[in-house]
Amino acid sequence: MSRSDPAPAFTCASCRGPIPGRPTIHVGVAFCCAGCVAGGPCICSYDLEDPDDDRAATGLRAGDQLHPHDVRSLAVLTDVLARAVVVDEHGVACVGRRVRVREEDGGVATHALVIPGDGDAFHAWLSIEAPMGAALVGARAGDRVQVQAPAGVRWLEVLEVR
Repeated sequence: MSRSDPAPAFTCASCRGPIPGRPTIHVGVAFCCAGCVAGGPCICSYDLEDPDDDRAATGLRAGDQLHPHDVRSLAVLTDVLARAVVVDEHGVACVGRRVRVREEDGGVATHALVIPGDGDAFHAWLSIEAPMGAALVGARAGDRVQVQAPAGVRWLEVLEVR
């Protein structure tokens, strides 16, 4: 290939769109953006100066190299967003809200509900896929929820959702 030959054209392995710049390579396969690497939706933008293009805010550009953890995180987020129901109602437990509960033994704890994979007991971040997190989703202050945990069934009283 001489210096005057044009660069080889790439096609995204996911959305099949042409890739005008450097492709994002994951496991030896060319993709146009991190969204396509994660299985969609495509979030690429080749005109990152366009103020009306919401995708410009992601900071992801063609040619980015992704760590496998990033690909997994994007796949989880894509799945969560595909199944998400928008809750625009104060006082309802959902991802992003803090829930204060009273255990059967009288102990009180506050947990932040987070997306799957982000649970962290040290920070009191409770995944909505964990038994307690799943039981709390949709609850309001005053509700009693049943938790189907591996150690057995237990009940929690929801004191506050914020």
